Amino acid sequence: MRLDSCPKFPWQMTLGAIQNDSIIYEVGSEMARQFKRIGVNVSFSPVLDVNNNPGNPIINARSFGEDRVNVMRKGIALIAGLQKNGVMACGKHFPGHGDTDKDSHKELPAILHPMERLDSVELFPFRGTFSRGLQSVMVAHLYVPVLDSTKHLATSLSHQTVTGLLRRSLGFDGLVFTDALNMKGVSKYFAPGQVEVLALKAGVDILLMPENPSLALSKIREAINNRSLSQDDLDKRCRRILKYKYMLGLNKWKPIDVKNIQKDLYAPNFDIINRKAVSASLTLLLNKNNVIPLCGYDTLNPFVIQFGAEKGDVFVDYLQHYINPRNTYLPDSPDSETLRKTFEEAMIHNLIIISIHKSNVNPWKPYKISDQVIDFLQKVAAKKTTLAIVFANPYSLAVLKKTIQQLKWPLLRLYLEQFHFMEISL
Repeated sequence: MRLDSCPKFPWQMTLGAIQNDSIIYEVGSEMARQFKRIGVNVSFSPVLDVNNNPGNPIINARSFGEDRVNVMRKGIALIAGLQKNGVMACGKHFPGHGDTDKDSHKELPAILHPMERLDSVELFPFRGTFSRGLQSVMVAHLYVPVLDSTKHLATSLSHQTVTGLLRRSLGFDGLVFTDALNMKGVSKYFAPGQVEVLALKAGVDILLMPENPSLALSKIREAINNRSLSQDDLDKRCRRILKYKYMLGLNKWKPIDVKNIQKDLYAPNFDIINRKAVSASLTLLLNKNNVIPLCGYDTLNPFVIQFGAEKGDVFVDYLQHYINPRNTYLPDSPDSETLRKTFEEAMIHNLIIISIHKSNVNPWKPYKISDQVIDFLQKVAAKKTTLAIVFANPYSLAVLKKTIQQLKWPLLRLYLEQFHFMEISL
């Protein structure tokens, strides 16, 4: 997501579909190997937000999903993989950014739930990972009045949230990072310098991405001089940071040898683990009449219709090894005449495979399936045996719910970022 020249792992929501948590541990271990190879010793992961709002514009597929227990279990596994291999994990976004409909990069989202709800849902994964040794936490820019009702004050700047809830009530003793301080969730209401002082007063250890570091240092010195900030408190936080630096071996730091670094990042072990993770994430949602696995290849006259895929797509290439289908590529939202002609051609085949492809550049890329495609799916599935495959954010399937219930055709959801790491047997 951040480094364009590094191997790409599946999004967390893809990992959330895996039943075997030991695979998540392997992914974390491989992430740690690669981090150490490029000289990174802190991973701002996992996301421990329970994404119970499908319309969340910023967390979304970055979360392990909507089930608090699954989020906690997957978080524990990924953290163990990272930390047992020498990289600090950082759980985020405390106290929980999942049930928001706003992006804290642009504004200050509000969470208006009572404490009982926060305690049972949002805080659940954090509490579970704290007890398993999570070494650091990132505090979100959220307005949560049940924690601190000060107008426009983000949780990252709230003493009641950071020191009161995180440190005292939950007993967290690891490192505490702010989320980026140049985000509008905090910078909209407080000036550079003031933001950093408020965050330190709240109890954080590390200020992430201050807008004006020189001004921030000046304001921090000023706050120490007028005793609104305690030098002793800051010294304790520095000692905590130094403790973790020693733990990570940074007292014996050596420059990274860049020779063969690209080859090392794409070592065979990465390919093996990614294949395993992606294969284990495949989700069969519906298989009426047991159409899957396909059989009687010699009797099939398949037609593959791909919406939004690029020509030469790997999916069709793999199918060629098994059923040698006729195939066609259509845009995301084809015109009615194109759909009419495609429908007519589909009617001369006895198996229709429809695949829907959406961008996976980031988790919040638009993933809505167009109405034209939904209507086409319904029309074809009413006439022919139809296999629908969705290469997209799983929330895109919400528009298919009624269709799935009404029609007797199988829907196979493949949420894959890297289909070329798979081997398929139909």
